[in-house]
Amino acid sequence: MALGRREMDGNDVREFWYSGQREMLQLFNGRIEVVLGMTREVRHVNGYKPNLHRVVDEIQPVVWQRSLDMMPGYQFGLLEFLTTTKTDRPRNASEDFPSSTQWISETVQRQERHGRVTSYQQLFALQQGRVVYSEQCLAVDMCFKLKYLGFKS
Repeated sequence: MALGRREMDGNDVREFWYSGQREMLQLFNGRIEVVLGMTREVRHVNGYKPNLHRVVDEIQPVVWQRSLDMMPGYQFGLLEFLTTTKTDRPRNASEDFPSSTQWISETVQRQERHGRVTSYQQLFALQQGRVVYSEQCLAVDMCFKLKYLGFKS
């Protein structure tokens, strides 16, 4: 994917990434917020977004929720319950990540439209307050590993 546009608003960064297959990822401070053109899409996210840089300073996990509008089947207002917390370096993390890297793990539980609850883990690596690597999911069966080029890991 190629960076199409970056918008700065104070310390907040919104990025728009595009592929040659007409896919688009919109990231807000490193977190996937909108996905278009893929087999699963996120059309809208509503709710609180913790600042990941501040999470590393928290003693207790940050518990929060958000709602999503997803495709296919226009699933409106799917509720997600998230627990975000600082964590140690994962065992499988590349040794190229400097020791100063701060790690955030996140547990996501989603109430699917037929009442079934799904759960998955997400991971974020921060360097100097910026997400430089993440493992994020749209669903249990659709996850992404995102790494900024130029960051050596």
